[in-house]
Amino acid sequence: MMSISPVRRWPLRLSVVAASAAIAASTLSACSSSSTASNAVSDEVTIADHAIPQSLDPMSSASYETTQLTFLWGGYLTNYADGKDSGTPQLASSVTASSDGLTWTIKLRSGLKFSDGSPLTSKDVVATLERILSTPNVAGDNWIGPAMGSIKQVTAPDDDTVSLAMNRPYPGMPAALSTPEMIILPASGIAEGNAFWKHPISSGRFKFDTLDTTNGKFTLSANTDYYDTTPHKVKKINFVAITDAATRLAQLKSGQVDYADNIPGNLLSQVTSPFTLDTAKWNGGQMALSVNFDDPIAGDERVRQAISLAVDRQQIVTSALGGETVGLPLYGIPWNQDNDSPNVQATKQDIAAAKAELKGTQCENGCTIPLVTVTDSAWQVPLVAQVVQQQLKAIGITLEIENTTFTQVGDRLKQGNWGLFTRWIGYYENTQTYLGGYIYGDPTSGNNANFWGTRPTKPDMPDLKVLSDQLKTASSAEAPGLVEKINEEYSKELPSIPLTTLSYVGASRFPKNVMYSVGASYMVLP
Repeated sequence: MMSISPVRRWPLRLSVVAASAAIAASTLSACSSSSTASNAVSDEVTIADHAIPQSLDPMSSASYETTQLTFLWGGYLTNYADGKDSGTPQLASSVTASSDGLTWTIKLRSGLKFSDGSPLTSKDVVATLERILSTPNVAGDNWIGPAMGSIKQVTAPDDDTVSLAMNRPYPGMPAALSTPEMIILPASGIAEGNAFWKHPISSGRFKFDTLDTTNGKFTLSANTDYYDTTPHKVKKINFVAITDAATRLAQLKSGQVDYADNIPGNLLSQVTSPFTLDTAKWNGGQMALSVNFDDPIAGDERVRQAISLAVDRQQIVTSALGGETVGLPLYGIPWNQDNDSPNVQATKQDIAAAKAELKGTQCENGCTIPLVTVTDSAWQVPLVAQVVQQQLKAIGITLEIENTTFTQVGDRLKQGNWGLFTRWIGYYENTQTYLGGYIYGDPTSGNNANFWGTRPTKPDMPDLKVLSDQLKTASSAEAPGLVEKINEEYSKELPSIPLTTLSYVGASRFPKNVMYSVGASYMVLP
């Protein structure tokens, strides 16, 4: 199994950059007259993804396309459902914590089976969780680290019961069990290793029929051994990779596909009635500038404040993202499913104030800061970098953009000699437990480092850590006030510089809320 990198995440892997999509967009007018949108959903649908999954195993690849496919065929102990009833029972009949929060008891539904008809028991759940826990550096993983790092031991008292002994309380465990890495696999399949992934057995609503991993073509059909016998309309899925965004959209309009994912901002205007845009907000989704605190320039808090004052976030939304369908100006830490930060004061562009912040710094009379940018993943990233580069010229800061690839960026950041990193982030779990750890990077205490990328938060921000820990167990009434305090503390140091929120946008031939995506890559099918 591949070990998890400290910067492991799920990207929008787009093999064509927005510039090529813009050129191809001119070809769409010929297709736009073929309106094959429909209210009726047949029992067979075709989903066009934007990239070929590099692996079917979500523990080996956290890419968007792997995740989207995993959610279609995988079974989970709890439901992932738009962050609203996330954590409600699926394969489990109940997930309950002890009064001290140090033991979780998972009861399985009776009579569970895998798609090959073999029984699904607690030993399979134990094997699944132990597979994850045995992954090197799992406790420091940006995404599943907070939950997995809280688990001390997994046992099976009987065939229908799983017990989690905890190192520390993790109130968000039911929701964490619904995230893509937590797919329940047969213990026998795990023992097979790589051979299992040639045609994996399913514990979810759909199972694989055919797999063309080279070309990214998969067919799935209803798993007749799935516990939920509720009648559903869709019984077969064709999952195809179409790497060119304009081609995905053209095939949607010609009726070849039913849903085209990841439509770049410059193509959104091409999606007109009767076709519909499907906007799925990412939990904590944002574009930001991560900071290398070892850099003598970016590591200076005064320089970070100046950069935050100099950027025009609304212009970034308009020029780089293609409008507010994709993102909104962001002035603090994103909070909850709708990316709201309660009562956060907007940071308006103020060039004079930005220049004042630079007095006495290495940038007072101009400076250069290396900016690392990934060009082959989220289409938004290089465009945002270019807009920010232009904006900072007004205060004498030159961003020296260094382009790299998604597979190489982790190693590149570890090498140092960079000041800023154009970062795009978001996740599935949407609980206060997770988001509390999302704010302050300290993997040793059950937090991750999402805002900072490659290293924990500076140790001289203890007040931020205290607030983030309080948020983990705060009541729903207490949480908004804590978020306000967190943003106040956060703004003093700006350990990263928020730019915009970030949403996933697809296009469908059905009306809204018929076939759609939530949390970016979880497809809801009728």
